[in-house]
Amino acid sequence: MVKLLQVGILTCMDYDEQLFRIRWPRGFICPRCGGTAYYPVQKRNQYECSGCGYQLSLSAGTLMHKSRIPLEKWFAAVALYNRSPDITPLEFSRTLRLTKPTGSLLLKKIRQGLVNGNDRILLTKMINEEKGSSVN
Repeated sequence: MVKLLQVGILTCMDYDEQLFRIRWPRGFICPRCGGTAYYPVQKRNQYECSGCGYQLSLSAGTLMHKSRIPLEKWFAAVALYNRSPDITPLEFSRTLRLTKPTGSLLLKKIRQGLVNGNDRILLTKMINEEKGSSVN
């Protein structure tokens, strides 16, 4: 990760807040009832709609759904892929300090996500956030 910090891929930010802004740029909207009032469920790292009680995580319904890879690595992976789309899985894994199978899977998910409509929008917004917050 030190190498990533040196090249400006990662910056000091709260990745949860960053992903929250990307998913809900106009504020939280419940996918079930459309409500805008919510509160965080601390022990489960989720949000609960005050209107209907529906609980969801930041990654629910995205290519990061049920991933055990930290958001910090996801943001770094998307930024790295954006800077070098022809990167090999081995280089990708080494740069992010992941095992080769994990790095290969992450790279595959990013490439597939760029084809899927909703995931493409999410990845594009993550790339734009990285560009806007990078110190070059």
